[in-house]
Amino acid sequence: MAEGKIAGQGGVVMSETKWTKGPWGIASFSKADKEISITDGFDGFCWVDYDDVDHEEMEANAHLIAASPDLYEALVKMLVRFVPVGQSDKAVEELAQAALRKARGEA
Repeated sequence: MAEGKIAGQGGVVMSETKWTKGPWGIASFSKADKEISITDGFDGFCWVDYDDVDHEEMEANAHLIAASPDLYEALVKMLVRFVPVGQSDKAVEELAQAALRKARGEA
């Protein structure tokens, strides 16, 4: 197997991730500064300014960003579980693979 790859059950191969390890959470919302901070539990590592978006929409975006590592892991586990036994729809499988590649910066 190529370096930098991890194998799942049944030969499903995924690239190793390079982003800040999860879990991620929302450290703070600042309506006054129009800023949201995402944290890995220790330090804030992502700050998002939102001048042209209302606070409610940006808060929803922050929750989606914070859930990203969990969503990635769940999608990988689903592919590892269902692809090898032929229980996946090929179009859905390709959408999932494309989303994972995009998350890794490979798309």
